[in-house]
Amino acid sequence: MSPTAVPVHELFVSYSRTDESKVRDLVKLLRSTGSTVFQDVDSIPPGKPWAWVLSTSIEACRLMYVFWCHHAAGSDEVRKEYEQAIALQKDVVPVLLDDTVLPGPLKTYQWLDLRDLLGPHRRVRRLAISRAEAMERQRLSSIEHGVPRDADAFTGGEFAREGWQLQGDEFVREVMVEDVEPPTAGMEAAAARLGAMLASRAAVG
Repeated sequence: MSPTAVPVHELFVSYSRTDESKVRDLVKLLRSTGSTVFQDVDSIPPGKPWAWVLSTSIEACRLMYVFWCHHAAGSDEVRKEYEQAIALQKDVVPVLLDDTVLPGPLKTYQWLDLRDLLGPHRRVRRLAISRAEAMERQRLSSIEHGVPRDADAFTGGEFAREGWQLQGDEFVREVMVEDVEPPTAGMEAAAARLGAMLASRAAVG
């Protein structure tokens, strides 16, 4: 197969699909400055084999931004992309979105830190329900699962497994909330920081 050529972009962005919204907004701001940026969601032409376009675009780009966080750390596609860029001796910039440790191959590259601008990637949310609501949930669960109606034993076991703890007259639980929306000013400042690196490269080049 020899597909026809695809547009060449100076910058290739690698990221987890879970972070698509955040990265898309940053890419939009970067493009507004005239930077040519490859992002898979809108840079793969219809009818083209996406794996080939990704690989070819990495070969053609001058720089890769790897948006790094716990989502990216669990993505095989992100790993394949930065490994290809490293093998091709491209400039690779890990862009830190949270405190997830960089893997060995990325540790040797100077990173760009956006954590101070975008705020926490995740946050803890406290949930609370009254003792009365807990007892009602216990009653309905007992009926649904055919569990003998032993309120203390069943409520304690069910809620303990989910992390609920009795505090005073409430059952409380802490859960991790993903993809906290960063402030608009933080996004604009982050895009400016990313754009400044591109501008400095262009000036040197």
